[in-house]
Amino acid sequence: MITTPMSSPATAGDPVNTDRGLARGGLLPCSTHGTELLTTLYATPKAVLEVWRVLRAGGVAKIMIYHKWSLVGYMLWLRYALLGFRPWRTLKDVYSKYLESPGTKAYTVAEARRMFSAFKSAEIRITLTHGDLLESAAGQRHQGSLLSVARLIWPRTLLKKWAKGHGLFMMIQAIK
Repeated sequence: MITTPMSSPATAGDPVNTDRGLARGGLLPCSTHGTELLTTLYATPKAVLEVWRVLRAGGVAKIMIYHKWSLVGYMLWLRYALLGFRPWRTLKDVYSKYLESPGTKAYTVAEARRMFSAFKSAEIRITLTHGDLLESAAGQRHQGSLLSVARLIWPRTLLKKWAKGHGLFMMIQAIK
């Protein structure tokens, strides 16, 4: 969602769907340097450049991207690489094929810092998700007895304390 200023081509105060806007040629339907606050999910490097373009000086972007070194990633690698007798598969490949939709990407903190290097500041926070903690259903593609057993014995309390830096969500607040 983008909150737009009066000078934007969108109706003042109306949220603009970033997915719909980026689908039309990769440009957000906002004037350059005209947006004060932008929030979105699943940003790519190209989308971050577009966020930079539409934010005004001092504007804030709140973005979530997937974190490469997550418990979800480790579980997916275990299931689809190691137990699939393909231990040479990379996390990048596993994310691309088995997390959400084809081509999904996850980034390291260093890669995220590079993506947001043009911003005045970028605060990055890793968050454990319901998927990392096996607190909910994992989706139609990810079911089975092994997952059911893991869900019963998963050490959630220990992971919340000792694996804080291994969550799937990388929450970024960047100021232009």
